[in-house]
Amino acid sequence: VAAERCCAAESGRAPRHPSFAAFGHLHAAAHLPTDFGLLSRVCALAGIPAALVTEAGIRQMLRTVKMLRLCDYSGGDIRVSLAHSVLYMRITLRICGSEMDAQEASNTLILLVFIAHSYTQDETCPLRVWHHHLFKGYCTVRNLDSALVKLLQFQRWVLRVPQHDLDHTLQLLKDTEFVLPGGPRISGLPGPDACLSVSRMSARSPLTPRED
Repeated sequence: VAAERCCAAESGRAPRHPSFAAFGHLHAAAHLPTDFGLLSRVCALAGIPAALVTEAGIRQMLRTVKMLRLCDYSGGDIRVSLAHSVLYMRITLRICGSEMDAQEASNTLILLVFIAHSYTQDETCPLRVWHHHLFKGYCTVRNLDSALVKLLQFQRWVLRVPQHDLDHTLQLLKDTEFVLPGGPRISGLPGPDACLSVSRMSARSPLTPRED
């Protein structure tokens, strides 16, 4: 995947993650038809090894994007968060990628999307919503807070990324069309009212671990 990412970067074409080809039926699980291809590019650009991208992980990533769309974030805002998470994931994989299993890899990427979302958006979907809809069966909120701190340490507490890298990543993601959600409400996921307007640096900031 890393070699494909480098070749794609040099040619200017958007790479696709090879593991997604085996799970084409998951198109039906996407809120928008373009979300499947978008996440394939995200995983490829992040350099996630094929063995760490599974059907369960793809479903969870699709659910993450679906949640953000149902919270009325624009396609452009979601793409910016995903682009940041790609760059954060590359650093994370260099540090501890060899120790991850597939579930850890997908959950790590999703948590990095939360960090990027919290950093780039003025009004954010708070951590409690992410935990309830994406992590409730995997860990407690306290464990999630600890994982956030560890991931921020991997980034050396610096969430701003080089502008050239960000622009290039956005360029490689941009040919996935984004449209506003127009379909029926997905059962079990929050609507816009569930995602309260919370300032980036509120008490629920990922930089402030929460005690349960």
